[in-house]
Amino acid sequence: MDFESGVDRISIVTLAPITADRFIFGSDPVAPVSGGAFILYDTDNGHLRVDPNGPAVGASELMAVLVGAPTLVFADLVFGL
Repeated sequence: MDFESGVDRISIVTLAPITADRFIFGSDPVAPVSGGAFILYDTDNGHLRVDPNGPAVGASELMAVLVGAPTLVFADLVFGL
């Protein structure tokens, strides 16, 4: 996916609101707590994942790969039904 932070947006369908504290980014990010969904962005490889229940049972799911691992900030994400 070709993406430019501040210009492009990524729309994510959710049943519950996601807040900025639930957007975790960095090298091989991991949700820090259980209870609720997290959006994980790996700044090394551009993998954008959703983790529906934090570090509880089950793995995160790959949603997209941003080619070249560009900058991605919470404001680049749009959530809704």
